[in-house]
Amino acid sequence: VETLVRPDTNCSPTAFLSLSENDFCLPVVASFDPNDKTAFVNGRPETAKIQPDSSLEYLIRFQNTGNDTAFHIVVLDTLSSFHDAASVVPGASSHPYEFSLMDGNVLRFSFKNVLLPDSNVNETASHGFVKFFVRQSATNKIGDPISNSAAIFFDFNAPVITNKTGLVVSPVVSQKSPSPEPLASIWPNPASDRAHIQLKNWNEKGDFDWSLSDATGRVVRTGRA
Repeated sequence: VETLVRPDTNCSPTAFLSLSENDFCLPVVASFDPNDKTAFVNGRPETAKIQPDSSLEYLIRFQNTGNDTAFHIVVLDTLSSFHDAASVVPGASSHPYEFSLMDGNVLRFSFKNVLLPDSNVNETASHGFVKFFVRQSATNKIGDPISNSAAIFFDFNAPVITNKTGLVVSPVVSQKSPSPEPLASIWPNPASDRAHIQLKNWNEKGDFDWSLSDATGRVVRTGRA
């Protein structure tokens, strides 16, 4: 399994291609509730709007902040009527789990013999997570709210309730920016020893500075034309 972690200030949307590949972004924060739930649309955290027919991905995180090892953890997530429970696909997790669908809309993730250490003994290993995918209900309309939370049970303790994720089905807004006209054409591509550069609107652009960089980004030559 290959994992790539990289900073991305724009967090560009990415489409979910297959069950064996997943790409999503999370903001880096200094302090947070270790037991929480986040909704993702096209790989990006979303807290406000979702377009009709867009699928959802949920991430549920948990941490053992007690004073002893957690042996059995159960995560229950009750879907709303605006979710299509039949479309649920269990996703990646930090530990092996058993999944079941109860009462038609309650997702149950059971981490048996998980042996999750408490944060006082091993803070790094005290964390866990589980993800799942779900589609919207086919009858959803503009303005419908899609919200729910999860309950996390550590052994025989009372459940820890996560935050409630809330989205509203919103109309598609087309935002297409005109592509700027390229200032130059370069050929052949790729080139080895020599390349031709044809500038557009040369008389209007006037003089310009140029620089040539190698494959590593190091500038090897500059000039003015």
